[in-house]
Amino acid sequence: MDGLYSNRRSAGIAPGSVAAMKIFRIELDNEFEADVIASIFEEEKIPHNVVSHHSSAYDGLFQMTMGWGHIEIPEEFQEKAEGLMKNYKESLPE
Repeated sequence: MDGLYSNRRSAGIAPGSVAAMKIFRIELDNEFEADVIASIFEEEKIPHNVVSHHSSAYDGLFQMTMGWGHIEIPEEFQEKAEGLMKNYKESLPE
């Protein structure tokens, strides 16, 4: 699906600055989850990049093997981000 995250969506991380910092990744299950988590991180002022594994050229092959995508955050926000992600997952109905 070519959606909002067909490439990258950044909030608070300047282009090119990612190479200079240690990055922590959180795997995402789908575009809806990416939207929700990105909104939570924006509210909490956690800089992040949402990265989709979709590629039109390979007709979604990477998403089938690697998952929908991930969110990258600076390592210094890892503990806070993991806590927020845990709270989000626990709030979902089973």
